[in-house]
Amino acid sequence: MPEDYTNAPEAGSPLGGLSATISSFDWLKLPGAARAIARVVIGAGEAVSSWTDVITAKGEQAAQTIRDTTHARSRALTAMTEAAIRNAKKDPALVTRAIHYLVDEQISKQENREAVAAEAVRVLEEFPSNPATPSPDDDWLNIFIAQAEKASSDRARKHWARILAGEIKNPGSFSLMTINLLAVIDQRLAQIIEQARGWIVQDDHIAITKSFRKGDLYSKLLALDAIGFLRMGSAKFIPAPKGQVIYYVGNRTIFYSCDREITYHAAILTLAGRELIKIIPAVTDDTIVAEAVELMVSRGATALPRP
Repeated sequence: MPEDYTNAPEAGSPLGGLSATISSFDWLKLPGAARAIARVVIGAGEAVSSWTDVITAKGEQAAQTIRDTTHARSRALTAMTEAAIRNAKKDPALVTRAIHYLVDEQISKQENREAVAAEAVRVLEEFPSNPATPSPDDDWLNIFIAQAEKASSDRARKHWARILAGEIKNPGSFSLMTINLLAVIDQRLAQIIEQARGWIVQDDHIAITKSFRKGDLYSKLLALDAIGFLRMGSAKFIPAPKGQVIYYVGNRTIFYSCDREITYHAAILTLAGRELIKIIPAVTDDTIVAEAVELMVSRGATALPRP
């Protein structure tokens, strides 16, 4: 059973369980993160600055900012209600359905965004930070939020949170192509990518060994090609190495030597594919590792024992 990252709402707090998470984080070590987290939780507009204060403030200052934010939301709800009253004369049942749909949809999106934000804060706590790092680009955040708010599963929320945390720590780490790729990945494709993480060589390609030439693994490569994770029908050229060479397959390290250029068929990861694997832990597929060693030896390499 995967861990549930959705926090139960805290009594009397419009921020829900997210407030407990953000209050424990040392925002001074990464001040650019405060604005990004605020944008994810409440979107753009005047409320972002006050919500940034909620994130970084303590005691009464935080309480007052919460009250100010709640008041701003009340004004928005009042405007929505007035619009509903004006249109109710046309078709009251239609207006009622629209309001119910809008409220249900927005609550679901809010829950998803807050779960992603809370998990991103937890990820940020695990790694050293540079206080001079700026907040991610506004356009990047807009596109990210539009996709992350659809993340209702634990798996999807974790993936989006790692993307957000990575971009907060190092703006430019994840391109918009990667966001678009992640947006089309369902649970089945996510499982294929996680499995494929154990096949990836040197973090940029999959060597086409005998297991990938037909059957289930071949079909999985076709699926990854279709969504833009990799491109099949390519060749990988490894220049003539000097001395001992390190060769990574998944999380397995292989040592070899060779006096000639090595060439073999490969599926090459796209930019989005290379960026996406940054958030997926490397795994080992012993069968593919053995086949990769066999392929290298067939091309003239000599496998070496671990030093």
